[in-house]
Amino acid sequence: MDSHDLTPAQVAAIGARLAPYVQYLARVRRRMDARGFPHTDELLQAADRAYNKARDLSITLHYLSCQSGVGRAPRTPPPIGPFAAWGETRR
Repeated sequence: MDSHDLTPAQVAAIGARLAPYVQYLARVRRRMDARGFPHTDELLQAADRAYNKARDLSITLHYLSCQSGVGRAPRTPPPIGPFAAWGETRR
């Protein structure tokens, strides 16, 4: 199994659960910056890395939730049946 085995609805649900976390990390970064944390501070750098990674994941989930476009071929359901490994998708 890999990410392409998930349905767009499943991926969108994961993204919806992640969104508040990404927003929280964005607020933490803004507050630290507003309080004058130096850009060399290890806590600010860690918060920045956490936000960037969570945002990267959020963007990846968004693109996986799209049916087509965004530089990808339209998503098709995985093949089923005894000959699926050979590319047979009909029953």
